[in-house]
Amino acid sequence: MSARDDMHGTPNQGELRGRSVNPKVFRPSNEEVAPGTVRWISNPEHFFIDVVMGIDAEAVDKRHLNLYKIISEGVPLESVHRIKKVLKLPKDKVLKYLDISQATFNRRMKGEAKRLTGRESGQVYRYSRLISLATNMFHGDQEEALRWLKSPAYAFKGETPLEHARTEYGNNEVETLIGRMEHGIPS
Repeated sequence: MSARDDMHGTPNQGELRGRSVNPKVFRPSNEEVAPGTVRWISNPEHFFIDVVMGIDAEAVDKRHLNLYKIISEGVPLESVHRIKKVLKLPKDKVLKYLDISQATFNRRMKGEAKRLTGRESGQVYRYSRLISLATNMFHGDQEEALRWLKSPAYAFKGETPLEHARTEYGNNEVETLIGRMEHGIPS
């Protein structure tokens, strides 16, 4: 072990050559997470199940979890309120991102099923995934992630990442930008 290992916890590139080393990954403990931060959820699917669907992801048997089926059958309307709460945005703005009109939402609230369509549920999943990926990019600091998601981005010609993610293509561009930023690639 070199002095650099003691100081930084990871070997330098010269030490990596010729052997297989698993670099240490930063995972903050509950004590290390900044105040105002939700608990660390590194898996976007768990974030969707836990926060948006309101189901404890740790209690779900992963072998029987069929996210495709959950989304295609439609998630409960309550998920819109949950994602609104996480994003800290007005309902009309969240509905705009999810491509749901206020009239449609109100009509569904009065109905029996109280569920979103598969397409709308896919939009909810898309945004919950972006929140999770951005939160991971900021090492669990959800406040900083939300600030980034709501700030105009040069890469999107002044649109915020949340605005740009309204289409599948735009969402892919936002996820690509997050990946580039996580790996230190100028964007």
